[in-house]
Amino acid sequence: MPFSGDIGVYSDYVARGLSYTSERTSFQGHVEYDWARGPYVGAVLDHHTSWAGSESVEADAYGGIITHIAEVAIDTGMYSWIYPGHRFPVSQNLYNTVEAYVGINYKVVGVKAWYELTDYFGLNGASARPNYGLPPNGSSQGSRYIEGNLALPLPRGFTLNLHAGHQWIQRYSRLNYTDALIGAQKDLGRGFLLGAARTDTNAEPALYTDSRGINLARGKWLVYLKWLFP
Repeated sequence: MPFSGDIGVYSDYVARGLSYTSERTSFQGHVEYDWARGPYVGAVLDHHTSWAGSESVEADAYGGIITHIAEVAIDTGMYSWIYPGHRFPVSQNLYNTVEAYVGINYKVVGVKAWYELTDYFGLNGASARPNYGLPPNGSSQGSRYIEGNLALPLPRGFTLNLHAGHQWIQRYSRLNYTDALIGAQKDLGRGFLLGAARTDTNAEPALYTDSRGINLARGKWLVYLKWLFP
């Protein structure tokens, strides 16, 4: 079926090892349309995030194309992280971000590389000191993230999920970090999935602590329940 999606409740909104909700509950929705020859478009909505010290909804959009060579799938596209109407305090930079990506998947294993076409979440000479606590060093365009993922089916409807990734921030290497995740997911039937995971990073705590004193990059547990449709 070309149209698909899911809605879910998550104990935290975690992306690349970082909490985007200051470790609070997150409600998320996702829809995607896939054409038969490989192109696809999709959107993701999160009811709130607390990135950059400001509460916002997050409404992401993406599109790409998947090509196959035997059992290998090559996925290329673009992804936009969008925070409507919200800016950094002080610098007033937008923290919307656009990335290009390419992924290679073989059965249950995949690797994916991301490249920033814009500043990394608004990080540049104007926002470095007031919003990131770093000396100004120009644009962070060209930042990169690479990840490896494994989704291994197990008996009784379980899936083992493993992930490792590394984030490079162009011209601001103190923000670089590695993240990892280990988790499991259970198919409950009728489109419902229940999952849990442990995620952690080696990011410098002082650079990833929010205004509430929470280290957004620290190790944490994530639990979620989502429903796949149609």
